[in-house]
Amino acid sequence: MRALIYIITCGFLLFGCSSTKTAVSTFNVMDLKNVIVYKSKKDYSNNVPIMYSEKIGSITSYPAPTDVKRFMELKPVELTGGFLLDQIGINPNTVYLEYTLEEYAELDEVPTLETMKSKILDFSPFDELYNLGQPSEQNNTIEKINELIKSGEIETYRKI
Repeated sequence: MRALIYIITCGFLLFGCSSTKTAVSTFNVMDLKNVIVYKSKKDYSNNVPIMYSEKIGSITSYPAPTDVKRFMELKPVELTGGFLLDQIGINPNTVYLEYTLEEYAELDEVPTLETMKSKILDFSPFDELYNLGQPSEQNNTIEKINELIKSGEIETYRKI
């Protein structure tokens, strides 16, 4: 359990370190380890993300209620065409719970794995999920990422 919390905390530090946010049009993604752009089936930006492995049929990682307060500051950035820019470290194993960030942050303890599994909204929440790699000259601003989306060039990146 400690290892999971350590991994989650490290992920938050790696993916969540950013200075004061500026206007979305000039947002710089250079603090992100990898630039992840996605479309979800529904708006899950206010729901708690956890990691679930279909292969083993189990939850593999989840945040403590105290960690979720940070998620509220790191909601995805809206891009063109319904795409979102991740700021917390989602991946293909990410699923979302029925709990809102606010509800989960107020819990005194982590729900049981069985309870969390019963609260998963969708085991496949993403329509599209792209890893644009490490920030580079081509993908380091919202404008540049939006241009990749508009031109269709995003499809040349690794779909995960």
